Amino acid sequence: MYPVWEGVLVHPAIVIALIASFHVLASHLTVAGAWFNYFIERKAVLENRPEYYQYLKRSVLGLLTFAYVFGALSGVGIWYSTTAGNPRGISTLIHNFVLYWGSEWYMFMIDVIGITAYYYTFGRVNPKTHLRMAWILALGATGTLSIIVGILSFKLTPGTWLDTGMSLHGFYNPTFWPQLLMRFFLMFAITGVYGVLVASTLPKDAQHRGEIIRSAAGFGLVGLLLGTIVWLFWYLPTLPEHARTIMHSAAVPGVTYTLILMGILVVALFHAFSLAAPKKQTPALAVVVMMFMVVGIFGAERLREVMRKPDIVAGYMGVNQLV
Repeated sequence: MYPVWEGVLVHPAIVIALIASFHVLASHLTVAGAWFNYFIERKAVLENRPEYYQYLKRSVLGLLTFAYVFGALSGVGIWYSTTAGNPRGISTLIHNFVLYWGSEWYMFMIDVIGITAYYYTFGRVNPKTHLRMAWILALGATGTLSIIVGILSFKLTPGTWLDTGMSLHGFYNPTFWPQLLMRFFLMFAITGVYGVLVASTLPKDAQHRGEIIRSAAGFGLVGLLLGTIVWLFWYLPTLPEHARTIMHSAAVPGVTYTLILMGILVVALFHAFSLAAPKKQTPALAVVVMMFMVVGIFGAERLREVMRKPDIVAGYMGVNQLV
């Protein structure tokens, strides 16, 4: 195939992982962030706690201006980098899952329109109606996650699709459910840090500041624990033998696992500290932890890219784009 993108130190997998690291942070934040905001707003409505809306407005504005804008831009970056790195691989995904991509864009439209409507209707509609909007937004974001996971997990474990060629068999592949649950739980670890970041900007003498920080840290710690359990006891055993072999080979530098473990440890300690001393939290500390998360995510994305080798779609297409 010509042309071929082959780097010496910086090759396609590195570039894709770099862009994907930031994209995963932003996109995962939109999903779990929507669910956490729904949880907080539900408490505000049911317990008559209007002061919680002070946090919600700041949180949603941050999601709207940061996660959605930069998440969408980095998503375009992934399309460019993957198309340049392996055009026939992307072509396979598009042709096999074209209706799924269309459904994902439909869900994404619910996200984009929903987050905008949700923010600009604060105080302008009935609280219960606004709470329903939060519910719809969370469901739309989860729909986007589900479809993307089905398409991406297909590359490593196409399953019976290799025999039948049916897109549903490729979508509901052996690693679909464990990866979906693992990502869903780990999203709350990311959102927990973001929730603490936003809540720490509230006045220090406000009672709801500490309550929200503890809630965010609790969600984050539980999500991190459950995501790690799914990774160890469901996702890893489901991986094909060649993927597990590559994980322990020289193809994966030892520093990759160091980055992943460092990210997990820093986030876990941060959430534990937030639970123990919510009044001592500062936005600066949360920002530093988010940087560590990006580093950990980079290690995980780098590992995910390498595990498929020497194929781009396991058992179907090699990295040289030959079927």
